[in-house]
Amino acid sequence: MGMGYAACVTQAFKYADVKELCPAEVAAIEAVEGFETWGDLARGLWCEDEDFLPYKPSVDALCNAFSKATETNGEGLKLFLTYYDEESGDRYDEVSHHDNCIFEVGGVYQFTPAGERFIGKLQNATYVVFG
Repeated sequence: MGMGYAACVTQAFKYADVKELCPAEVAAIEAVEGFETWGDLARGLWCEDEDFLPYKPSVDALCNAFSKATETNGEGLKLFLTYYDEESGDRYDEVSHHDNCIFEVGGVYQFTPAGERFIGKLQNATYVVFG
């Protein structure tokens, strides 16, 4: 099987916007013993690395709080921590990340009322991954 780049397109929030909406949950994750970067956390969770299992309850709490904070008419946005490797990316990537973590947001296409509420904060993020 050959290797190559795959295009990725997503909606994302900046770290500062996630922290503004869910300050206690962001602080709780960053306070977990051994926390280094959001990118390490996103990669560790994606790879199901056992060293990152202690973060799962805090990450789940952040995702739930984010959904509640973005709720409009009973619908909230879904938050995903996605690892972005800047080194293997492409010069044409247009993605805002925090320590190699993209705060990817679901539930915004065909904008829901919750998505419409945050149009000014959402960004298009386009990048490639190699695999």
